[in-house]
Amino acid sequence: MFGIGLPELLIILAVALIVVGPDKLPEMAKSIARGVLELKKAVQELQENVEQEVGDVDSWSRDLEKPLPRLTTDEQQQAEKAYTGWEAGVEQGEAADAESGAAADDESVAGDEGDPPPKASAGS
Repeated sequence: MFGIGLPELLIILAVALIVVGPDKLPEMAKSIARGVLELKKAVQELQENVEQEVGDVDSWSRDLEKPLPRLTTDEQQQAEKAYTGWEAGVEQGEAADAESGAAADDESVAGDEGDPPPKASAGS
């Protein structure tokens, strides 16, 4: 019980006897016991609700321990093509994001969003 041995328990009881007093100690012990019983009941109800919602743990572990089906070579090739296509799309997207960010920076230097860029005059 929490790593408390008999000597520690006796010291705790002696301090409780001194602090609470001999008259109220039995009453306090009863209220603590009631609290512990209510806590155990609440934990048991919670555990039952979780088991009811989730299901039996044994059935989950059996399902997880089943071997995964093997892919055929055709399915493996399709998966590899899809993955490499996805990687290329991500790289292209990152490059496009970097280019659009640089273009936005250039536009902000030219002026405010509502103002057109300044025109170069022929006479200057």
